[in-house]
Amino acid sequence: MDVNKQSINVGKAVWQGDIRGSAEGSIIVPDVKPDILKVLQVDADTFITEKQIENGKITISGKVNVTVLYVPESVELPIESIHGTFEFCETLKRSEFSENMRFAASADAEKVSYKPINSRKVGIEAQICISVQVIAEKNYAFVSGIEDDCAQFMTDCIRLCSTEECRDFNFEISDTAELPEGKSSIGEILRSNVMISEKECRALQGKLVVKGKANAYILYLDEKSCIEYMDFELPFTEVFDIDSLAEEQECDISFEVCDTDIALQGGSNRTISIFSDVRVAVRAECQQEIPILTDCYFTNADAELLYENYDIEEIASKPFFSTVMKEMIQHDSKLPEIHSVYSVVAKPYITSAQVQSGRIAVSGKTVIYILYTTEDKQIPVCSINEEIPFSYMIDSDGAEHSMEVLLNIECEHISYTINSAGNVEIRCGLRICGKVMRKYQLKAIIDVQAKETERCNKGIIIYFVKENDSLWEVAKRYHVKEDQIAECNSLEDGSALIKGEKLIIPIAN
Repeated sequence: MDVNKQSINVGKAVWQGDIRGSAEGSIIVPDVKPDILKVLQVDADTFITEKQIENGKITISGKVNVTVLYVPESVELPIESIHGTFEFCETLKRSEFSENMRFAASADAEKVSYKPINSRKVGIEAQICISVQVIAEKNYAFVSGIEDDCAQFMTDCIRLCSTEECRDFNFEISDTAELPEGKSSIGEILRSNVMISEKECRALQGKLVVKGKANAYILYLDEKSCIEYMDFELPFTEVFDIDSLAEEQECDISFEVCDTDIALQGGSNRTISIFSDVRVAVRAECQQEIPILTDCYFTNADAELLYENYDIEEIASKPFFSTVMKEMIQHDSKLPEIHSVYSVVAKPYITSAQVQSGRIAVSGKTVIYILYTTEDKQIPVCSINEEIPFSYMIDSDGAEHSMEVLLNIECEHISYTINSAGNVEIRCGLRICGKVMRKYQLKAIIDVQAKETERCNKGIIIYFVKENDSLWEVAKRYHVKEDQIAECNSLEDGSALIKGEKLIIPIAN
Protein backbone atom coordinates (compact mmCIF):
# COMPACT_ATOMS: atom_id res chain seq x y z
CA MET A 1 0.00 0.00 0.00
CA ASP A 2 1.32 3.43 -0.99
CA VAL A 3 -0.01 6.48 0.88
CA ASN A 4 0.31 9.68 -1.15
CA LYS A 5 1.14 12.64 1.09
CA GLN A 6 1.47 16.36 0.50
CA SER A 7 3.32 18.81 2.69
CA ILE A 8 3.15 22.57 2.12
CA ASN A 9 4.34 25.63 4.01
CA VAL A 10 1.70 28.28 4.57
CA GLY A 11 2.44 31.86 5.65
CA LYS A 12 -0.22 32.94 8.15
CA ALA A 13 -0.72 36.12 10.14
CA VAL A 14 -0.25 35.39 13.83
CA TRP A 15 -0.69 38.99 14.98
CA GLN A 16 -1.72 42.26 13.44
CA GLY A 17 -2.50 45.62 14.94
CA ASP A 18 -1.13 49.08 15.67
CA ILE A 19 1.73 50.15 17.86
CA ARG A 20 1.52 53.75 19.03
CA GLY A 21 4.43 55.87 20.12
CA SER A 22 5.91 59.31 19.82
CA ALA A 23 8.97 61.25 18.76
CA GLU A 24 9.78 64.52 20.42
CA GLY A 25 12.47 67.11 20.80
CA SER A 26 13.16 70.69 19.84
CA ILE A 27 14.33 72.55 16.76
CA ILE A 28 16.75 75.41 17.24
CA VAL A 29 16.93 78.25 14.74
CA PRO A 30 20.39 78.29 13.06
CA ASP A 31 22.53 81.36 13.64
CA VAL A 32 22.14 82.47 10.01
CA LYS A 33 18.34 82.68 10.28
CA PRO A 34 16.24 85.38 12.00
CA ASP A 35 14.25 84.94 15.21
CA ILE A 36 10.75 83.50 15.22
CA LEU A 37 7.90 85.97 15.48
CA LYS A 38 5.07 83.52 14.79
CA VAL A 39 4.91 79.83 13.85
CA LEU A 40 2.69 79.32 10.78
CA GLN A 41 2.86 75.64 9.94
CA VAL A 42 4.45 72.47 11.26
CA ASP A 43 4.33 69.23 9.31
CA ALA A 44 6.15 65.93 9.39
CA ASP A 45 7.19 63.04 7.15
CA THR A 46 7.57 59.70 8.96
CA PHE A 47 9.36 56.56 7.83
CA ILE A 48 10.87 53.37 9.21
CA THR A 49 14.64 52.91 9.10
CA GLU A 50 15.05 49.51 10.75
CA LYS A 51 12.92 46.64 12.01
CA GLN A 52 13.76 43.33 13.61
CA ILE A 53 12.19 40.47 15.51
CA GLU A 54 14.13 38.53 18.12
CA ASN A 55 13.70 37.10 21.63
CA GLY A 56 9.93 37.30 21.32
CA LYS A 57 10.06 41.03 20.65
CA ILE A 58 9.49 43.33 17.68
CA THR A 59 11.64 46.46 17.50
CA ILE A 60 10.84 49.20 14.99
CA SER A 61 13.02 52.29 14.58
CA GLY A 62 12.39 55.27 12.38
CA LYS A 63 12.66 58.99 11.77
CA VAL A 64 10.34 61.96 11.69
CA ASN A 65 11.47 64.82 9.46
CA VAL A 66 9.82 68.05 10.61
CA THR A 67 9.54 71.37 8.77
CA VAL A 68 8.53 74.54 10.60
CA LEU A 69 7.39 77.55 8.59
CA TYR A 70 7.41 80.80 10.54
CA VAL A 71 7.14 84.55 10.24
CA PRO A 72 10.51 86.04 11.19
CA GLU A 73 11.03 89.13 13.30
CA SER A 74 13.05 90.53 10.42
CA VAL A 75 10.87 92.59 8.09
CA GLU A 76 13.13 91.74 5.14
CA LEU A 77 11.65 88.26 4.68
CA PRO A 78 7.96 87.29 4.62
CA ILE A 79 8.61 83.71 5.75
CA GLU A 80 11.37 81.41 6.89
CA SER A 81 11.75 77.71 7.56
CA ILE A 82 13.70 75.47 9.90
CA HIS A 83 14.04 71.70 9.85
CA GLY A 84 14.64 68.95 12.35
CA THR A 85 14.82 65.18 12.50
CA PHE A 86 13.66 63.11 15.45
CA GLU A 87 14.10 59.40 15.96
CA PHE A 88 11.70 56.90 17.45
CA CYS A 89 12.00 53.30 18.58
CA GLU A 90 9.00 51.22 19.61
CA THR A 91 8.82 47.62 20.79
CA LEU A 92 6.16 44.97 21.21
CA LYS A 93 6.79 41.76 23.12
CA ARG A 94 4.59 38.69 22.77
CA SER A 95 5.26 35.06 23.62
CA GLU A 96 4.29 33.81 20.12
CA PHE A 97 6.94 35.90 18.32
CA SER A 98 10.06 34.10 17.11
CA GLU A 99 13.10 34.94 14.98
CA ASN A 100 11.96 32.91 11.97
CA MET A 101 8.82 34.98 11.49
CA ARG A 102 8.41 37.77 8.96
CA PHE A 103 6.61 41.02 9.54
CA ALA A 104 5.45 44.09 7.63
CA ALA A 105 5.25 47.55 9.16
CA SER A 106 4.39 51.09 8.06
CA ALA A 107 4.45 54.31 10.06
CA ASP A 108 2.44 57.51 9.94
CA ALA A 109 2.46 60.69 12.02
CA GLU A 110 -1.14 60.95 13.20
CA LYS A 111 -0.66 64.31 14.88
CA VAL A 112 2.15 66.82 15.19
CA SER A 113 1.99 69.43 17.93
CA TYR A 114 4.40 72.25 18.69
CA LYS A 115 5.13 74.76 21.41
CA PRO A 116 7.35 77.83 20.92
CA ILE A 117 9.86 77.83 23.76
CA ASN A 118 11.45 81.13 22.87
CA SER A 119 12.20 83.12 19.71
CA ARG A 120 14.88 80.62 18.66
CA LYS A 121 13.51 77.30 19.79
CA VAL A 122 10.37 75.25 19.07
CA GLY A 123 9.34 72.11 20.94
CA ILE A 124 7.95 69.32 18.76
CA GLU A 125 5.93 66.20 19.57
CA ALA A 126 4.80 63.76 16.86
CA GLN A 127 2.30 61.03 17.71
CA ILE A 128 3.12 57.99 15.60
CA CYS A 129 1.01 55.02 14.59
CA ILE A 130 2.84 51.92 13.32
CA SER A 131 0.70 49.30 11.57
CA VAL A 132 2.18 45.82 11.94
CA GLN A 133 1.42 42.35 10.63
CA VAL A 134 3.48 39.36 11.82
CA ILE A 135 3.55 36.27 9.60
CA ALA A 136 4.62 32.77 10.62
CA GLU A 137 5.31 29.92 8.25
CA LYS A 138 3.44 26.78 9.25
CA ASN A 139 3.74 23.31 7.74
CA TYR A 140 0.54 21.56 6.73
CA ALA A 141 0.64 17.83 5.91
CA PHE A 142 -2.20 15.96 4.20
CA VAL A 143 -2.92 12.54 2.74
CA SER A 144 -4.15 13.06 -0.81
CA GLY A 145 -4.77 9.44 -1.90
CA ILE A 146 -3.99 5.75 -1.48
CA GLU A 147 -2.70 3.34 -4.10
CA ASP A 148 -4.22 -0.02 -3.14
CA ASP A 149 -6.90 -2.10 -4.90
CA CYS A 150 -8.62 -2.79 -1.59
CA ALA A 151 -8.63 0.85 -0.46
CA GLN A 152 -11.84 2.86 -0.72
CA PHE A 153 -11.50 6.56 -0.08
CA MET A 154 -13.18 9.92 -0.46
CA THR A 155 -11.37 13.13 -1.37
CA ASP A 156 -12.12 16.81 -1.39
CA CYS A 157 -10.29 20.04 -2.24
CA ILE A 158 -9.49 22.76 0.24
CA ARG A 159 -8.27 26.24 -0.62
CA LEU A 160 -5.41 27.56 1.44
CA CYS A 161 -4.63 31.27 1.45
CA SER A 162 -0.95 31.80 2.05
CA THR A 163 1.31 34.85 2.26
CA GLU A 164 4.11 33.85 -0.10
CA GLU A 165 6.19 37.01 0.20
CA CYS A 166 6.37 39.90 2.63
CA ARG A 167 9.47 41.89 1.71
CA ASP A 168 10.78 45.43 1.49
CA PHE A 169 12.90 46.90 -1.29
CA ASN A 170 14.56 50.28 -1.53
CA PHE A 171 15.16 52.28 -4.66
CA GLU A 172 16.19 55.82 -5.49
CA ILE A 173 14.42 58.51 -7.44
CA SER A 174 17.04 60.90 -8.75
CA ASP A 175 16.59 63.63 -11.34
CA THR A 176 17.24 67.23 -12.20
CA ALA A 177 14.61 69.76 -13.24
CA GLU A 178 14.58 73.22 -14.72
CA LEU A 179 12.16 75.90 -13.65
CA PRO A 180 9.77 76.62 -16.52
CA GLU A 181 9.60 79.96 -18.27
CA GLY A 182 7.58 82.44 -16.30
CA LYS A 183 8.62 81.12 -12.92
CA SER A 184 10.85 83.29 -10.78
CA SER A 185 14.33 82.05 -9.95
CA ILE A 186 14.89 80.42 -6.56
CA GLY A 187 16.42 82.43 -3.75
CA GLU A 188 15.80 79.97 -0.89
CA ILE A 189 13.92 76.66 -0.69
CA LEU A 190 11.53 76.75 2.27
CA ARG A 191 9.85 73.38 2.08
CA SER A 192 10.14 70.36 -0.18
CA ASN A 193 8.67 66.92 -0.23
CA VAL A 194 8.09 63.97 -2.55
CA MET A 195 4.89 61.93 -2.75
CA ILE A 196 3.99 58.87 -4.81
CA SER A 197 0.92 59.79 -6.86
CA GLU A 198 0.51 56.79 -9.18
CA LYS A 199 1.54 53.16 -8.96
CA GLU A 200 1.09 49.82 -10.67
CA CYS A 201 2.83 46.47 -10.56
CA ARG A 202 3.02 43.28 -12.57
CA ALA A 203 4.38 39.92 -11.52
CA LEU A 204 6.57 38.01 -13.94
CA GLN A 205 8.26 34.68 -13.31
CA GLY A 206 10.68 35.46 -10.48
CA LYS A 207 10.40 39.23 -10.92
CA LEU A 208 8.15 42.13 -9.99
CA VAL A 209 7.91 45.19 -12.24
CA VAL A 210 6.83 48.34 -10.42
CA LYS A 211 5.89 51.51 -12.29
CA GLY A 212 4.64 54.80 -10.99
CA LYS A 213 4.93 58.51 -10.75
CA ALA A 214 6.24 60.69 -7.95
CA ASN A 215 5.55 64.38 -7.49
CA ALA A 216 8.15 66.70 -6.01
CA TYR A 217 6.71 69.84 -4.40
CA ILE A 218 8.83 72.91 -3.67
CA LEU A 219 7.85 76.03 -1.74
CA TYR A 220 10.46 78.73 -2.10
CA LEU A 221 11.34 82.42 -1.89
CA ASP A 222 12.41 83.95 -5.15
CA GLU A 223 15.26 86.44 -5.43
CA LYS A 224 12.89 89.28 -4.48
CA SER A 225 11.75 87.37 -1.34
CA CYS A 226 8.33 86.65 -2.83
CA ILE A 227 6.73 83.30 -2.11
CA GLU A 228 6.56 80.88 -5.05
CA TYR A 229 5.90 77.18 -5.48
CA MET A 230 6.55 74.53 -8.10
CA ASP A 231 5.92 70.83 -8.59
CA PHE A 232 7.59 68.28 -10.87
CA GLU A 233 6.51 64.85 -12.10
CA LEU A 234 9.05 62.05 -11.74
CA PRO A 235 8.13 58.78 -13.49
CA PHE A 236 9.93 55.62 -12.40
CA THR A 237 10.18 51.94 -13.31
CA GLU A 238 11.87 49.38 -11.07
CA VAL A 239 12.36 45.61 -11.36
CA PHE A 240 12.84 43.48 -8.23
CA ASP A 241 13.96 39.85 -8.08
CA ILE A 242 11.53 37.67 -6.13
CA ASP A 243 12.23 34.01 -6.89
CA SER A 244 8.91 32.73 -5.54
CA LEU A 245 6.73 34.92 -7.79
CA ALA A 246 4.70 33.30 -10.55
CA GLU A 247 3.53 34.94 -13.76
CA GLU A 248 0.61 37.35 -13.14
CA GLN A 249 0.47 36.51 -9.43
CA GLU A 250 -1.47 39.09 -7.46
CA CYS A 251 0.64 41.45 -5.37
CA ASP A 252 -0.07 44.40 -3.11
CA ILE A 253 2.48 47.18 -2.96
CA SER A 254 2.77 50.23 -0.75
CA PHE A 255 5.32 53.02 -0.79
CA GLU A 256 7.08 54.92 1.95
CA VAL A 257 9.13 57.96 0.96
CA CYS A 258 12.19 58.10 3.20
CA ASP A 259 14.98 60.68 3.14
CA THR A 260 14.52 63.36 0.50
CA ASP A 261 17.00 65.99 -0.62
CA ILE A 262 15.95 68.77 -3.01
CA ALA A 263 18.48 71.52 -3.60
CA LEU A 264 19.84 73.96 -6.14
CA GLN A 265 22.37 72.36 -8.42
CA GLY A 266 25.77 73.71 -9.31
CA GLY A 267 25.16 77.26 -8.20
CA SER A 268 22.27 77.70 -10.62
CA ASN A 269 19.13 79.26 -9.23
CA ARG A 270 16.94 77.63 -11.88
CA THR A 271 18.20 74.04 -11.85
CA ILE A 272 17.06 71.71 -9.09
CA SER A 273 18.50 68.34 -8.10
CA ILE A 274 15.96 65.93 -6.66
CA PHE A 275 16.85 62.82 -4.69
CA SER A 276 14.52 60.60 -2.72
CA ASP A 277 15.01 57.21 -1.08
CA VAL A 278 11.82 55.16 -1.48
CA ARG A 279 10.86 51.93 0.22
CA VAL A 280 8.32 49.67 -1.46
CA ALA A 281 6.67 46.97 0.62
CA VAL A 282 5.64 43.94 -1.44
CA ARG A 283 3.07 41.45 -0.26
CA ALA A 284 2.30 38.50 -2.51
CA GLU A 285 -0.46 36.07 -1.64
CA CYS A 286 -1.41 32.78 -3.18
CA GLN A 287 -4.56 30.70 -2.84
CA GLN A 288 -3.83 27.04 -3.52
CA GLU A 289 -6.29 24.21 -4.12
CA ILE A 290 -5.08 21.10 -2.29
CA PRO A 291 -6.65 17.62 -2.75
CA ILE A 292 -7.08 15.88 0.60
CA LEU A 293 -8.35 12.51 1.80
CA THR A 294 -11.53 12.92 3.87
CA ASP A 295 -12.32 9.29 4.70
CA CYS A 296 -10.97 5.81 4.00
CA TYR A 297 -11.55 2.11 4.60
CA PHE A 298 -10.26 -1.21 3.27
CA THR A 299 -12.29 -4.18 2.06
CA ASN A 300 -9.72 -6.62 3.45
CA ALA A 301 -8.47 -4.86 6.59
CA ASP A 302 -9.28 -2.29 9.23
CA ALA A 303 -8.11 1.27 8.55
CA GLU A 304 -6.26 3.18 11.21
CA LEU A 305 -6.42 6.92 10.47
CA LEU A 306 -4.17 9.50 12.09
CA TYR A 307 -5.64 13.00 12.32
CA GLU A 308 -4.40 16.50 13.06
CA ASN A 309 -6.38 19.70 13.51
CA TYR A 310 -5.48 22.67 11.32
CA ASP A 311 -6.75 26.23 11.33
CA ILE A 312 -7.71 26.96 7.74
CA GLU A 313 -8.08 30.37 6.12
CA GLU A 314 -9.52 30.82 2.67
CA ILE A 315 -10.62 33.84 0.69
CA ALA A 316 -14.40 33.92 0.47
CA SER A 317 -14.58 37.21 -1.42
CA LYS A 318 -12.31 39.91 -2.82
CA PRO A 319 -14.32 43.14 -2.74
CA PHE A 320 -13.33 46.12 -4.86
CA PHE A 321 -14.84 49.58 -4.76
CA SER A 322 -13.86 52.95 -6.20
CA THR A 323 -15.58 56.28 -5.93
CA VAL A 324 -14.94 59.99 -6.18
CA MET A 325 -15.57 61.80 -2.94
CA LYS A 326 -16.64 65.40 -3.51
CA GLU A 327 -16.62 67.90 -0.68
CA MET A 328 -16.79 71.68 -0.42
CA ILE A 329 -14.42 72.88 2.26
CA GLN A 330 -15.65 76.18 3.58
CA HIS A 331 -12.96 78.78 4.01
CA ASP A 332 -12.74 80.02 7.58
CA SER A 333 -13.36 83.76 7.58
CA LYS A 334 -10.77 84.10 10.36
CA LEU A 335 -8.04 82.87 8.01
CA PRO A 336 -6.45 84.91 5.21
CA GLU A 337 -7.88 84.40 1.73
CA ILE A 338 -6.25 81.87 -0.59
CA HIS A 339 -3.87 83.38 -3.09
CA SER A 340 -2.51 80.12 -4.52
CA VAL A 341 -2.54 76.50 -3.36
CA TYR A 342 0.84 74.88 -2.76
CA SER A 343 -0.31 71.32 -2.08
CA VAL A 344 -3.42 69.26 -1.32
CA VAL A 345 -2.99 65.91 0.42
CA ALA A 346 -5.68 63.36 1.30
CA LYS A 347 -5.15 60.58 3.87
CA PRO A 348 -8.10 58.16 4.06
CA TYR A 349 -8.60 55.83 7.03
CA ILE A 350 -11.06 52.96 7.57
CA THR A 351 -12.43 52.87 11.10
CA SER A 352 -15.02 50.10 10.71
CA ALA A 353 -15.75 47.31 8.22
CA GLN A 354 -18.23 44.48 8.73
CA VAL A 355 -20.44 42.19 6.72
CA GLN A 356 -24.14 43.04 6.63
CA SER A 357 -26.54 40.93 4.52
CA GLY A 358 -23.88 39.88 2.04
CA ARG A 359 -22.46 43.39 1.68
CA ILE A 360 -19.68 45.16 3.53
CA ALA A 361 -20.50 48.27 5.52
CA VAL A 362 -17.39 50.48 5.50
CA SER A 363 -17.01 53.71 7.41
CA GLY A 364 -14.06 55.98 8.02
CA LYS A 365 -12.66 59.41 7.39
CA THR A 366 -10.50 61.24 4.90
CA VAL A 367 -8.22 63.90 6.35
CA ILE A 368 -7.57 66.73 3.89
CA TYR A 369 -4.47 68.90 4.26
CA ILE A 370 -4.33 72.11 2.20
CA LEU A 371 -1.28 74.35 2.33
CA TYR A 372 -1.68 77.68 0.56
CA THR A 373 -0.07 81.07 0.18
CA THR A 374 -1.81 84.35 0.97
CA GLU A 375 -1.29 88.04 0.31
CA ASP A 376 -1.29 88.78 4.03
CA LYS A 377 2.22 89.84 5.00
CA GLN A 378 1.69 88.74 8.60
CA ILE A 379 0.48 85.26 7.61
CA PRO A 380 1.96 84.58 4.16
CA VAL A 381 1.39 80.81 4.39
CA CYS A 382 -1.63 79.11 5.90
CA SER A 383 -3.11 75.65 6.15
CA ILE A 384 -6.51 74.00 6.30
CA ASN A 385 -6.99 70.59 7.88
CA GLU A 386 -10.39 68.99 7.70
CA GLU A 387 -11.79 65.53 8.39
CA ILE A 388 -14.45 64.28 5.98
CA PRO A 389 -16.39 61.21 7.19
CA PHE A 390 -17.51 58.57 4.70
CA SER A 391 -19.75 55.53 4.72
CA TYR A 392 -20.17 53.02 1.87
CA MET A 393 -21.90 49.69 1.22
CA ILE A 394 -19.73 47.41 -0.94
CA ASP A 395 -21.03 44.36 -2.79
CA SER A 396 -19.21 41.20 -1.74
CA ASP A 397 -20.60 37.89 -3.02
CA GLY A 398 -19.83 35.04 -0.64
CA ALA A 399 -19.33 37.24 2.41
CA GLU A 400 -21.05 36.15 5.62
CA HIS A 401 -21.53 37.89 8.93
CA SER A 402 -19.03 35.77 10.89
CA MET A 403 -16.17 36.29 8.44
CA GLU A 404 -13.16 38.54 8.93
CA VAL A 405 -12.95 41.63 6.72
CA LEU A 406 -9.49 42.95 5.76
CA LEU A 407 -9.59 46.11 3.65
CA ASN A 408 -7.13 48.71 2.43
CA ILE A 409 -8.00 52.21 1.30
CA GLU A 410 -5.93 54.68 -0.64
CA CYS A 411 -6.29 57.96 -2.44
CA GLU A 412 -5.71 57.33 -6.15
CA HIS A 413 -5.93 60.97 -7.21
CA ILE A 414 -7.01 64.34 -5.89
CA SER A 415 -7.95 67.61 -7.56
CA TYR A 416 -9.48 70.86 -6.44
CA THR A 417 -11.07 74.10 -7.60
CA ILE A 418 -11.46 77.39 -5.75
CA ASN A 419 -14.76 79.22 -6.20
CA SER A 420 -15.37 82.94 -6.08
CA ALA A 421 -16.13 82.79 -2.36
CA GLY A 422 -12.70 81.31 -1.67
CA ASN A 423 -14.04 77.86 -0.77
CA VAL A 424 -12.18 74.78 -1.98
CA GLU A 425 -14.05 71.98 -3.75
CA ILE A 426 -12.17 68.71 -3.31
CA ARG A 427 -12.54 65.74 -5.66
CA CYS A 428 -10.77 62.75 -4.17
CA GLY A 429 -10.63 59.36 -5.88
CA LEU A 430 -10.82 56.61 -3.26
CA ARG A 431 -10.02 52.97 -3.91
CA ILE A 432 -11.05 50.26 -1.43
CA CYS A 433 -10.00 46.65 -1.91
CA GLY A 434 -9.08 43.64 0.18
CA LYS A 435 -10.52 40.31 1.13
CA VAL A 436 -13.10 38.59 3.26
CA MET A 437 -11.67 35.57 5.04
CA ARG A 438 -13.48 32.35 5.94
CA LYS A 439 -11.83 30.63 8.91
CA TYR A 440 -12.55 27.15 10.16
CA GLN A 441 -10.85 24.19 11.79
CA LEU A 442 -10.13 21.13 9.66
CA LYS A 443 -9.61 17.65 11.09
CA ALA A 444 -7.21 16.39 8.44
CA ILE A 445 -5.96 12.86 7.79
CA ILE A 446 -2.17 12.91 7.92
CA ASP A 447 -1.48 9.15 7.75
CA VAL A 448 -3.29 5.84 7.00
CA GLN A 449 -2.37 2.35 8.10
CA ALA A 450 -4.06 -0.98 7.25
CA LYS A 451 -4.49 -3.37 10.15
CA GLU A 452 -5.03 -7.03 9.29
CA THR A 453 -8.27 -8.49 10.65
CA GLU A 454 -10.31 -11.66 10.19
CA ARG A 455 -13.32 -11.49 7.89
CA CYS A 456 -16.37 -13.78 7.74
CA ASN A 457 -16.93 -16.08 4.79
CA LYS A 458 -18.87 -15.10 1.72
CA GLY A 459 -22.55 -14.44 2.23
CA ILE A 460 -25.08 -11.71 2.50
CA ILE A 461 -26.38 -9.46 5.25
CA ILE A 462 -29.83 -7.90 5.28
CA TYR A 463 -29.58 -4.33 6.51
CA PHE A 464 -32.38 -1.86 7.23
CA VAL A 465 -31.45 1.74 6.55
CA LYS A 466 -31.38 4.05 9.56
CA GLU A 467 -32.00 7.78 9.57
CA ASN A 468 -29.19 9.82 7.96
CA ASP A 469 -27.43 6.71 6.60
CA SER A 470 -25.46 7.12 3.39
CA LEU A 471 -24.29 4.46 0.98
CA TRP A 472 -20.66 5.27 1.88
CA GLU A 473 -21.28 4.78 5.62
CA VAL A 474 -23.04 1.42 5.09
CA ALA A 475 -20.30 0.20 2.74
CA LYS A 476 -17.58 1.29 5.16
CA ARG A 477 -19.31 -0.46 8.08
CA TYR A 478 -19.24 -3.81 6.28
CA HIS A 479 -15.96 -3.29 4.33
CA VAL A 480 -17.76 -3.60 0.98
CA LYS A 481 -17.41 -1.45 -2.09
CA GLU A 482 -20.23 1.01 -2.71
CA ASP A 483 -20.81 -0.13 -6.29
CA GLN A 484 -21.30 -3.74 -5.10
CA ILE A 485 -24.13 -2.69 -2.77
CA ALA A 486 -25.62 -0.49 -5.49
CA GLU A 487 -25.52 -3.35 -8.00
CA CYS A 488 -27.15 -5.87 -5.62
CA ASN A 489 -29.93 -3.43 -4.79
CA SER A 490 -30.40 -1.83 -8.23
CA LEU A 491 -29.57 1.62 -6.83
CA GLU A 492 -29.03 4.46 -9.27
CA ASP A 493 -25.94 6.65 -8.97
CA GLY A 494 -26.39 9.40 -6.43
CA SER A 495 -29.71 8.10 -5.10
CA ALA A 496 -30.31 8.75 -1.39
CA LEU A 497 -31.11 5.96 1.02
CA ILE A 498 -34.57 5.90 2.57
CA LYS A 499 -35.09 5.18 6.26
CA GLY A 500 -36.37 1.63 6.74
CA GLU A 501 -35.28 0.57 3.24
CA LYS A 502 -33.93 -3.02 3.07
CA LEU A 503 -30.43 -3.46 1.62
CA ILE A 504 -28.65 -6.63 0.60
CA ILE A 505 -24.99 -6.41 1.64
CA PRO A 506 -22.71 -8.87 -0.25
CA ILE A 507 -19.92 -10.08 2.02
CA ALA A 508 -16.66 -11.48 0.62
CA ASN A 509 -13.43 -12.77 2.15
